[in-house]
Amino acid sequence: MANLKIKTPPKNTVFVRYFFLSFCLLIMCGASAQKKILPTNSFLIEGAVKKPIKVSIKDLATYPEVYIDSMPITNHLRQWRHTLLNVKCVSLKSILDKVIIDAPSPKDLSRYYLEFIASDNYTIVFSWNEVFNSPTGKHIFLLTEKDARKINEQSDRISMIVSTDFATGRRYLKGLKYIIIKKAD
Repeated sequence: MANLKIKTPPKNTVFVRYFFLSFCLLIMCGASAQKKILPTNSFLIEGAVKKPIKVSIKDLATYPEVYIDSMPITNHLRQWRHTLLNVKCVSLKSILDKVIIDAPSPKDLSRYYLEFIASDNYTIVFSWNEVFNSPTGKHIFLLTEKDARKINEQSDRISMIVSTDFATGRRYLKGLKYIIIKKAD
């Protein structure tokens, strides 16, 4: 038999292979950790309310629409990500005005907050004062049309955005499922 010599790859090649394998595993883990946003056709307003209210896409069509030509979406660093064009939306405050919060007195309302929860459990929190007692409340919208696509044609269906935010992506919630009104202890 002939002497067989097994050649080992140079050390830098082994390092490159391990680095590439580690990088691929990291990417695969990151991709699997992201949750899919399931489309929502309605959302429920519940919690510290006299009576829970379910709002469907059909119900949204009964509210007056606001038109916004374009809305840039930016990340937490205020870096541009994309722009929503031809946006039609409904003021969330007009819907919330129909909700009766179960508060002993109007003074207590300052202790309440609202949790907005998406189908992937992404959550945004607003104080009662932020929604009902500041200019911000007038600029919280549910999108009924964007990029020339009606709400039924959108992959996330019911989306919420605050048009006056500096970093609009932080409170751009897709697939709204619940609004839970709670009282702070």
